[in-house]
Amino acid sequence: MRSHMKIAYCLSAVLCLSVLGCSSENPRVVTRLNEDASQMGELTSNPLQGKVITSWIDKQHSTMSTLFGNDVAVRYARSNPQHDYPAGSVLSVVTWKQQEDPRWFGGNIPSTPTAV
Repeated sequence: MRSHMKIAYCLSAVLCLSVLGCSSENPRVVTRLNEDASQMGELTSNPLQGKVITSWIDKQHSTMSTLFGNDVAVRYARSNPQHDYPAGSVLSVVTWKQQEDPRWFGGNIPSTPTAV
């Protein structure tokens, strides 16, 4: 009976320490948006408000690009292998220089856009 009580006390202590250890924010991890990557300049519309059709990386130039489209373009792209988009399609390609991700070793994230 005593061994069961010791196990119960140990499990209770581990549970309490686990909860206490997770209760405060880690001051080393600060969440922030990558606002540099969203600087589109003065455009008539913001391409980042479209839906992603595809994306690619150019390792030779250290850039990353994303093709965005409106609903008409996205529906067409997901159901047709051709590239003759129908009337009403709006497509935008945004290209960013890559920068090292300060929070993920070996990862890259977009920097400021180089072309829209």
